Amino acid sequence: MKIPFGLPRPPRAPIRPPAPRALYLLFATTVLASVPHLLMQPPWLGAVFVAIIAWRLVIARRGDTPPRALVRAALSVAMVALVIVQYQTIFGRTAGSALLVSFAALKILETSSLRDAMFCNILVTIVVVAAFLFDQSPATAAWGLACVLLVIVNFTLLVSRGSFTAGRALGLTTRIVALGLPIALVAYVLFPRIEGSLWGIAEQTNDAVTGLSDRVEPGSISRLNLDEAVAFRVDFQGDAPPRPERYWRLLVLEQFDGRAWSRSSRNARRVQIKPGEQAVIYRYDLTLEPTDKRWLPVLELPLSIEGSGRINELALARARRPVSERRRYRAASSPATYLSEDVATGAGANRPPHVTDEVLALARSFAADGGGAEAVTSRILSYFREQPFHYTLTPPPTGEAPVHDFLFETRRGYCEHYASAFAALMRAAGFEARVVLGYQGGEFNPSGGYYIVRQYDAHAWAEIRVPGRGWRRIDPTAAVAPERVDMGLEALRRLASAGALGSELDAESIRALLQVDWLDARVRQLVLLGDLLTYQWNTWVMAYGPEQQQLLLRQLGIRAPNWTWMILALTASVSAFVLVTWVLLSGAGRQRASPQKYYTRFLRKLARAGFATRRSEGPRDLARRAAARFPRAQGQIESITGHYAALVYAPAGRARLADLRKEVRQLRL
Repeated sequence: MKIPFGLPRPPRAPIRPPAPRALYLLFATTVLASVPHLLMQPPWLGAVFVAIIAWRLVIARRGDTPPRALVRAALSVAMVALVIVQYQTIFGRTAGSALLVSFAALKILETSSLRDAMFCNILVTIVVVAAFLFDQSPATAAWGLACVLLVIVNFTLLVSRGSFTAGRALGLTTRIVALGLPIALVAYVLFPRIEGSLWGIAEQTNDAVTGLSDRVEPGSISRLNLDEAVAFRVDFQGDAPPRPERYWRLLVLEQFDGRAWSRSSRNARRVQIKPGEQAVIYRYDLTLEPTDKRWLPVLELPLSIEGSGRINELALARARRPVSERRRYRAASSPATYLSEDVATGAGANRPPHVTDEVLALARSFAADGGGAEAVTSRILSYFREQPFHYTLTPPPTGEAPVHDFLFETRRGYCEHYASAFAALMRAAGFEARVVLGYQGGEFNPSGGYYIVRQYDAHAWAEIRVPGRGWRRIDPTAAVAPERVDMGLEALRRLASAGALGSELDAESIRALLQVDWLDARVRQLVLLGDLLTYQWNTWVMAYGPEQQQLLLRQLGIRAPNWTWMILALTASVSAFVLVTWVLLSGAGRQRASPQKYYTRFLRKLARAGFATRRSEGPRDLARRAAARFPRAQGQIESITGHYAALVYAPAGRARLADLRKEVRQLRL
């Protein structure tokens, strides 16, 4: 509104401060919402955040005013500058998280009005949602739900102007959330799913771990870091193969430049692998963690894969797009000694390797006695077993010729060293060979009946081509350390910590070393129970994509669900629920449990007895006329009228309402 010249400006509406209980709850909610962010930030940010919140708390307790705008502006500029110094940018999830919690604390510092508190509540909600960019575990979901509940409670306290207690606001919030859960559940199940990632994947680091890449360079990592992160989980439909047969195929490396193995540049064609006669077929559901790669692990040898994956001539499974979020798919595999050579041509697997003269001479000595690829393989594996080769989790570094250094100098390594050296020797001997990367084994979770394959289960083995039969898997590591295949890398780590790795121990001694005490066993059970919760969460929440949705709807009896059907079903379900809720919460619904309901029933009994009521007549006058008409029921009529008047015109409890209902029911005229 334009104010005429010379007239005084109308006074501003007074600024209403938030209730103290709402302000303190806002402080607590802001701290709780910022904890996951602060755990990922440098300590100085946490110290500054706590100092700002404590400063604002002291101001609130003393009744002082917040700092001036100039002070707050200087603090804002300082926080932005510190974040830029720390991360060299203000963009990205980590830097953005630091800015977000900084601004949340600064907003708390200036909050003095109801409007500020409302805005700060909204900012806290954004802080909660931003945490899911880093982690989407069940614990994070429970924490997020608790924070959102507190935010709604705080909104209730803010708008109630002090008439609500914290307990009453919490009860109201709980009822609101409970009413919304059925709609949320129906919408979650029926809303059409699309491919793609909502939250993204975790940021990558430069630390060397046992995760797989598409390039293997033996000796480039001086120490094998044991990464316990889950790679994928597998639920078999029926019996699972024994541990020595659980090879999870992921990559085939055919190019060797003398130092590193890498993938071939050719595009493998899509094929259908057929099982052999009387072959055992394993069917399983696999939930893969995000990798941002197109590689899909499958049990050797894969026969089929459902959904958007395909199997190529190298017996590898590939997705149509990178796996940037948890992916669940169903596959079938069958163990076979050979991968038919009419399926995998092995282009590039017969190229002469770049090796030293000593390595070439050693390879030719293995082939000098004649025989085919399998005979030469047997001689090389015997060489690994008979010579002082050792399997170790801390291999020494090698030089520019890692195969030569491993075979003639260090003779210590892990699976990549043995697979690379074996494949190079086979090629130098004149046979086709290549390196295969994947995972081996997996831990069984008895709580859920599925297998957990972790990053430290990553493994490398080799394949040789046997003319007329096909490609055969050869695991040179098993020739030196069969316990790696029989027990898994976790057991080897425990043996290494006990100083028994590589020593000559019988099976009974190894079992004794691997025995865990009662407390460790109970702790492991709790860990596996927690993993079961995570697995179910990942299956039905994080991996609930188009394929999982179609599978669930088919299990519910819907044979061919499509987008049109799901949208119509969702609309009908939500509409029906809203209608039922409105009926239950409307005035008509409340009247059924009100005094008027029972008094109306009392009037109907009088009408059936021939007593005419008057619209202008009050309850007391009506009671006097009715008592004169029905003298035997005079006491009941007066009691009913008294209960009704007390409930309508004066505070009365549920006991009085129950008495009214009882006396109306017992009234006989």
